[in-house]
Amino acid sequence: MKLFRKILSITVLLLSLLCLAQQRASAQQVAVKTNALMWGAMTPNLGVEVVTGEHTSVHFSAFGNKNPYG
Repeated sequence: MKLFRKILSITVLLLSLLCLAQQRASAQQVAVKTNALMWGAMTPNLGVEVVTGEHTSVHFSAFGNKNPYG
């Protein structure tokens, strides 16, 4: 019961801080991405997404594997 009260108190505190810390949001212009599932399959990857307009973006990605055919 004590553990539940502690978790509940921390959750309420964090949600209160989140509500108090609201500010105007602005979107990023460049994003760097990766895929954890591909890293788990030993296939490293990296992607970059660049905003080109109000509703458009361009995405470049690359991945590789040391032994692509087994």
